[in-house]
Amino acid sequence: MTRSLLWPLILLCGGCGEPHKSGPAATTVAPATMAAPYLLVVMPRETIAKTQFHVPRHGGPGFAARGQGFDPHPVITANGRKLPTAFGDSGWLTSEMPSDLYEKPGLVTIKVMDSNGKESNSFDFKVTAAK
Repeated sequence: MTRSLLWPLILLCGGCGEPHKSGPAATTVAPATMAAPYLLVVMPRETIAKTQFHVPRHGGPGFAARGQGFDPHPVITANGRKLPTAFGDSGWLTSEMPSDLYEKPGLVTIKVMDSNGKESNSFDFKVTAAK
């Protein structure tokens, strides 16, 4: 009788402790082989020249970048210039844009660079002329 009670316990505990190290689920990806970050949108998408703008729903000066695959040490770039970047999570970053980048009408190219130097796709932030 005792042996018949032990088998379910042994089978139940077979999955306890350290995870099994073989199979596709156990494969780890080295940081160098991870995909580059992907930028979905920058918010706000545009501003009027010489007009300070704010992160939607947060109220602080600057903008937010939404995307995928942001590592904990990303850098947002604007026209190739590295900006101070605050990490929200793997899909949310915020930064302030220096005023000289939105002084006159045109496009500011936004990208995200991960800690391995991989760059995301670009997103154009539009600066329109004042009316």
